[in-house]
Amino acid sequence: MWSMTITPEKGHDFYIFHATPDDIEDAIPLRYTDDEVKKIIKDTDAEIMAFGHVHGPYIRQVENQTLICTAAVGMNWDGDYRPVYSVVEYEGGGKWHAEIKRVDYDKDAQAKKNAEGWMPHGDRIAKMVRTGEFWNPAHMPH
Repeated sequence: MWSMTITPEKGHDFYIFHATPDDIEDAIPLRYTDDEVKKIIKDTDAEIMAFGHVHGPYIRQVENQTLICTAAVGMNWDGDYRPVYSVVEYEGGGKWHAEIKRVDYDKDAQAKKNAEGWMPHGDRIAKMVRTGEFWNPAHMPH
């Protein structure tokens, strides 16, 4: 399983992983309560963590830990079609700054490529690219 820890100053860790600290298929969706999140990150003492797998970006504080869901660069399901990325900066003395940024692009050109391409369900993918919404909102996977 892939993960990375960045320690800009002793005792101040930034932990980066795909989905959860222990599983590449599980997730930490925003709808989870603090108690549910604490169970997932219980063995992680990093001050700040960044991950994806959930297709909706957020920054959240759970007790003394900051969680940054960078989401998915190419296909978000939070109603905003624009690609997203996160910027995290260490300011020293245990102080971190994190923000989520978005960029605009020609979503219609990309959606056309998806709809006309070789991938199965290209029409569904094209709709998600255009709208930023999961093709079946009643059954969100995360």
